[in-house]
Amino acid sequence: MKAQGLEVETKLILKEIIEPSEEITAALKLTKPARALKIQRLRIVKGEPMALQTAFMPANLCENLMKEDLESQSLNRLFQEQCNIRLSRSDVWIEAPIISKKERKLLGNPRVPLFLAVVGVTFDQDNKPVRFSRGVFRGDRVRLKISDMGAFELDYSSLLG
Repeated sequence: MKAQGLEVETKLILKEIIEPSEEITAALKLTKPARALKIQRLRIVKGEPMALQTAFMPANLCENLMKEDLESQSLNRLFQEQCNIRLSRSDVWIEAPIISKKERKLLGNPRVPLFLAVVGVTFDQDNKPVRFSRGVFRGDRVRLKISDMGAFELDYSSLLG
């Protein structure tokens, strides 16, 4: 969003250690009784809630993440600088999500009930999963662009006016 020249604010909703669901356990290839760090942040563009992003990482991956300011720093940068993890790739799925009342409220209760979810697993330099994430975006404010090389980007600028 910042790369598109937009004013972006990030609000930390929660940061906690959880018992991961089966989906998260499988995506991160965790073994029980492993725990996961859950980070949920709301992205606000031009004062309007635009995306709710939730990330899950193995709790033992990097203790420094619990101490960091996650409203002003990128998780990708923190992985590299604080955890000595080089990110190599992400597998990404696009879904039409079913969202909770809490998610809808955080996203500003838009009148148009269209949402886009980007779900993915990010891998480190050793091809081990280090993050499972789910971003829910307002479909009335976001477009997805996929290039011929398979790269994608979310385009906000043309829809925000």
